Amino acid sequence: MSAADQDFYRYMQWRWEFLRRHPQYIKGWRKASASHELSNSMFGLVIMAPDPFEPRPFPVFFGKFPDDKTSSLLELSVTLRLDEPLALQINHIKSRFTVAQRHVMEVMGTNVIGMTGTDLKLGRVRLEKSELIRALRVLDALTAGASPADIGRQLGGSPAKSRPSDYGKNYIKQALDIQQKLTLLPRQKLPS
Repeated sequence: MSAADQDFYRYMQWRWEFLRRHPQYIKGWRKASASHELSNSMFGLVIMAPDPFEPRPFPVFFGKFPDDKTSSLLELSVTLRLDEPLALQINHIKSRFTVAQRHVMEVMGTNVIGMTGTDLKLGRVRLEKSELIRALRVLDALTAGASPADIGRQLGGSPAKSRPSDYGKNYIKQALDIQQKLTLLPRQKLPS
């Protein structure tokens, strides 16, 4: 597996971890798991929607090429015909490649996204692995019913003049921002 494929694999894994914690996904995954078409139209998944409560050892791929359902997200199948001019076929391939590449960028949510080691780059923002893990912990705490104050106390680091609930709200906002950018689903509301 090339370095680019490994980076893309890790990106998809992070994306899945944030999607499976999104309330809209949790609410709609059973319906989406009925067919590939529903799964793709509801959440942009290439496979049928997996159970959000079961971690997956492999990444869940997002997106679909417009005219080639057999290709993986990073591959584009090409057939050259011996009975047609090569120049015309190459032009068609270039056109198809450009469309597919643009689609991959749309699926990822930004033109500048990638992995640098274990860090995730979203546009101009670079998120360290520890920040991604903390965001997942915050989302898990919210799902379990923790209040902003509980989260602020647990994660600590609150300045003396700040209340734990203010600090917790800041962590929650950061986690929800990351989740929205990775899942492309509407942003959850901040708990009051």
